[in-house]
Amino acid sequence: MRPVLEDPILGMGRRMRTEIERVDSTRMEGVEVMRGEVFGAAVAIPALLAFSGCADLLGPGEPDLRLQTDRGSYEAAYLGGEGSWTSYGFEVVIQTTNLGGVSLYLSGCGPNPSAPIYGVVPIAEEPEPQRRSAYSMAWACTGGPPIELSPGEMRTDTLRLWGPTAVDGLTGEVLGALEGTKAVSFRVWTCPDRPDCQAPDHLGRSNPFDVRLVPAK
Repeated sequence: MRPVLEDPILGMGRRMRTEIERVDSTRMEGVEVMRGEVFGAAVAIPALLAFSGCADLLGPGEPDLRLQTDRGSYEAAYLGGEGSWTSYGFEVVIQTTNLGGVSLYLSGCGPNPSAPIYGVVPIAEEPEPQRRSAYSMAWACTGGPPIELSPGEMRTDTLRLWGPTAVDGLTGEVLGALEGTKAVSFRVWTCPDRPDCQAPDHLGRSNPFDVRLVPAK
Protein backbone atom coordinates (compact mmCIF):
# COMPACT_ATOMS: atom_id res chain seq x y z
CA MET A 1 0.00 0.00 0.00
CA ARG A 2 1.30 3.47 -0.86
CA PRO A 3 0.65 5.93 2.02
CA VAL A 4 0.20 9.63 1.42
CA LEU A 5 2.61 11.59 3.62
CA GLU A 6 2.48 15.22 4.73
CA ASP A 7 5.69 17.00 3.67
CA PRO A 8 7.08 18.40 6.96
CA ILE A 9 9.91 20.32 5.23
CA LEU A 10 7.78 22.70 3.21
CA GLY A 11 5.17 23.14 5.94
CA MET A 12 2.59 24.25 3.40
CA GLY A 13 0.11 21.40 3.56
CA ARG A 14 1.56 19.93 0.33
CA ARG A 15 1.17 16.22 0.10
CA MET A 16 3.34 13.85 -1.81
CA ARG A 17 3.20 10.18 -2.60
CA THR A 18 6.01 8.13 -1.29
CA GLU A 19 6.95 4.53 -1.43
CA ILE A 20 8.80 3.05 1.50
CA GLU A 21 11.08 0.14 0.99
CA ARG A 22 13.60 -1.41 3.26
CA VAL A 23 17.22 -1.69 2.29
CA ASP A 24 19.08 -4.95 2.71
CA SER A 25 20.28 -4.95 6.33
CA THR A 26 23.66 -6.24 5.26
CA ARG A 27 24.27 -2.94 3.42
CA MET A 28 22.37 -0.30 5.43
CA GLU A 29 21.22 -1.80 8.67
CA GLY A 30 17.96 -0.38 9.98
CA VAL A 31 17.70 2.46 7.42
CA GLU A 32 14.65 3.08 5.26
CA VAL A 33 14.78 4.68 1.83
CA MET A 34 12.03 7.10 0.77
CA ARG A 35 11.26 7.57 -2.92
CA GLY A 36 8.91 10.25 -4.19
CA GLU A 37 8.51 13.39 -6.27
CA VAL A 38 9.54 16.81 -4.92
CA PHE A 39 9.08 19.73 -7.34
CA GLY A 40 8.87 17.14 -10.13
CA ALA A 41 12.30 15.61 -9.41
CA ALA A 42 12.78 12.04 -8.28
CA VAL A 43 14.48 11.69 -4.90
CA ALA A 44 15.92 8.69 -3.07
CA ILE A 45 17.19 9.59 0.39
CA PRO A 46 17.48 7.76 3.72
CA ALA A 47 14.34 8.53 5.70
CA LEU A 48 16.45 8.82 8.82
CA LEU A 49 18.30 11.79 7.23
CA ALA A 50 15.44 13.29 5.22
CA PHE A 51 15.33 16.52 7.19
CA SER A 52 19.06 17.09 7.75
CA GLY A 53 19.61 19.40 4.76
CA CYS A 54 23.39 18.91 4.62
CA ALA A 55 25.08 17.56 1.54
CA ASP A 56 27.59 15.43 3.42
CA LEU A 57 24.78 13.43 4.97
CA LEU A 58 23.04 12.78 1.66
CA GLY A 59 25.98 11.70 -0.51
CA PRO A 60 27.95 8.47 -0.45
CA GLY A 61 30.98 8.55 1.81
CA GLU A 62 32.49 11.14 4.07
CA PRO A 63 33.71 14.61 2.99
CA ASP A 64 37.43 14.70 2.27
CA LEU A 65 39.41 17.75 1.14
CA ARG A 66 43.12 18.20 0.45
CA LEU A 67 44.89 21.57 0.47
CA GLN A 68 48.42 21.27 -0.90
CA THR A 69 50.86 24.18 -1.18
CA ASP A 70 53.44 24.35 -3.98
CA ARG A 71 56.36 24.39 -1.54
CA GLY A 72 57.30 23.23 1.93
CA SER A 73 59.14 26.45 2.85
CA TYR A 74 58.99 30.10 1.83
CA GLU A 75 61.10 33.22 2.18
CA ALA A 76 59.15 36.34 3.14
CA ALA A 77 60.83 39.25 1.35
CA TYR A 78 60.99 42.81 2.64
CA LEU A 79 58.18 44.91 1.12
CA GLY A 80 58.68 48.25 2.82
CA GLY A 81 57.89 50.20 5.95
CA GLU A 82 59.85 50.54 9.16
CA GLY A 83 59.60 49.77 12.84
CA SER A 84 56.63 47.62 13.80
CA TRP A 85 55.12 48.17 10.36
CA THR A 86 58.06 46.71 8.47
CA SER A 87 56.22 44.51 5.99
CA TYR A 88 57.21 41.16 4.50
CA GLY A 89 55.45 39.04 1.92
CA PHE A 90 55.53 35.87 -0.14
CA GLU A 91 53.35 34.04 -2.63
CA VAL A 92 51.71 30.66 -2.08
CA VAL A 93 50.14 28.59 -4.84
CA ILE A 94 47.64 26.20 -3.26
CA GLN A 95 45.83 23.32 -4.90
CA THR A 96 42.50 22.30 -3.37
CA THR A 97 41.05 18.91 -4.30
CA ASN A 98 37.73 17.40 -3.26
CA LEU A 99 38.64 13.77 -2.62
CA GLY A 100 35.26 12.82 -1.17
CA GLY A 101 31.97 11.78 -2.72
CA VAL A 102 29.97 14.91 -1.85
CA SER A 103 30.14 18.54 -2.89
CA LEU A 104 31.90 20.95 -0.53
CA TYR A 105 31.64 24.73 -0.34
CA LEU A 106 34.34 27.31 0.37
CA SER A 107 33.48 30.71 1.82
CA GLY A 108 34.11 33.54 -0.62
CA CYS A 109 34.08 37.31 -0.33
CA GLY A 110 31.61 39.43 -2.28
CA PRO A 111 28.83 38.62 -4.75
CA ASN A 112 31.13 36.90 -7.28
CA PRO A 113 34.09 35.47 -5.33
CA SER A 114 37.05 34.40 -7.44
CA ALA A 115 39.03 32.94 -4.54
CA PRO A 116 38.20 31.53 -1.10
CA ILE A 117 38.49 33.50 2.11
CA TYR A 118 41.65 32.27 3.79
CA GLY A 119 43.53 32.47 7.04
CA VAL A 120 47.10 31.63 7.98
CA VAL A 121 47.50 29.72 11.23
CA PRO A 122 50.58 28.75 13.24
CA ILE A 123 51.26 25.04 13.68
CA ALA A 124 53.79 24.95 16.51
CA GLU A 125 52.76 26.19 19.94
CA GLU A 126 54.19 29.67 20.41
CA PRO A 127 54.36 31.91 23.51
CA GLU A 128 52.01 34.89 23.71
CA PRO A 129 51.50 37.04 21.68
CA GLN A 130 52.82 34.77 18.93
CA ARG A 131 49.99 32.22 19.04
CA ARG A 132 48.58 33.64 15.86
CA SER A 133 50.02 34.30 12.46
CA ALA A 134 51.02 37.81 11.45
CA TYR A 135 49.76 37.02 7.94
CA SER A 136 46.09 36.49 8.83
CA MET A 137 43.77 38.95 7.12
CA ALA A 138 40.80 40.75 8.69
CA TRP A 139 38.11 40.15 6.07
CA ALA A 140 35.27 42.65 5.66
CA CYS A 141 32.78 40.90 3.40
CA THR A 142 29.17 41.70 2.61
CA GLY A 143 28.33 38.08 1.96
CA GLY A 144 27.82 36.18 -1.25
CA PRO A 145 27.57 32.70 -2.69
CA PRO A 146 30.11 30.07 -1.66
CA ILE A 147 32.53 28.47 -4.09
CA GLU A 148 31.35 24.94 -4.87
CA LEU A 149 33.81 22.10 -5.26
CA SER A 150 32.18 18.99 -6.74
CA PRO A 151 33.47 15.47 -5.99
CA GLY A 152 36.80 14.99 -7.75
CA GLU A 153 37.09 18.67 -8.67
CA MET A 154 40.36 20.56 -8.18
CA ARG A 155 41.07 24.29 -8.10
CA THR A 156 44.30 26.29 -7.89
CA ASP A 157 44.59 29.66 -6.14
CA THR A 158 47.53 32.03 -5.80
CA LEU A 159 47.63 33.76 -2.41
CA ARG A 160 49.83 36.80 -1.90
CA LEU A 161 50.51 36.79 1.82
CA TRP A 162 51.93 39.78 3.63
CA GLY A 163 52.37 40.87 7.21
CA PRO A 164 52.13 42.05 9.80
CA THR A 165 48.43 42.73 9.32
CA ALA A 166 47.99 44.03 12.89
CA VAL A 167 50.05 45.89 15.50
CA ASP A 168 49.21 46.61 19.14
CA GLY A 169 48.17 50.27 19.23
CA LEU A 170 49.55 50.79 22.74
CA THR A 171 52.81 48.87 22.72
CA GLY A 172 53.58 48.89 19.01
CA GLU A 173 54.17 45.15 19.20
CA VAL A 174 53.48 43.04 16.12
CA LEU A 175 50.48 40.78 16.71
CA GLY A 176 51.46 37.33 15.55
CA ALA A 177 54.57 35.58 14.32
CA LEU A 178 56.18 36.43 10.97
CA GLU A 179 58.38 33.34 11.01
CA GLY A 180 57.81 29.72 11.92
CA THR A 181 55.62 26.84 10.77
CA LYS A 182 52.26 27.85 9.29
CA ALA A 183 49.30 26.44 7.36
CA VAL A 184 46.68 28.00 5.10
CA SER A 185 43.12 27.60 6.32
CA PHE A 186 39.87 27.75 4.32
CA ARG A 187 36.38 27.83 5.81
CA VAL A 188 34.62 24.73 4.48
CA TRP A 189 30.90 23.89 4.48
CA THR A 190 29.00 20.72 3.63
CA CYS A 191 25.96 22.59 2.34
CA PRO A 192 25.72 26.00 0.62
CA ASP A 193 23.14 27.88 2.67
CA ARG A 194 22.99 26.78 6.31
CA PRO A 195 25.19 28.05 9.15
CA ASP A 196 25.14 24.71 10.96
CA CYS A 197 26.87 22.89 8.08
CA GLN A 198 30.40 24.14 8.77
CA ALA A 199 32.94 21.34 8.45
CA PRO A 200 35.60 20.66 11.11
CA ASP A 201 38.57 23.03 10.97
CA HIS A 202 41.06 20.31 10.06
CA LEU A 203 39.22 19.61 6.79
CA GLY A 204 40.10 23.07 5.47
CA ARG A 205 43.74 23.17 6.61
CA SER A 206 46.72 22.79 4.30
CA ASN A 207 49.96 20.93 4.81
CA PRO A 208 52.39 22.75 7.15
CA PHE A 209 55.12 24.94 5.66
CA ASP A 210 57.98 27.00 7.09
CA VAL A 211 58.42 30.76 6.70
CA ARG A 212 61.61 32.74 7.29
CA LEU A 213 62.29 36.43 6.77
CA VAL A 214 64.71 37.86 4.25
CA PRO A 215 65.95 41.11 5.82
CA ALA A 216 66.10 44.31 3.78
CA LYS A 217 69.49 44.96 2.22
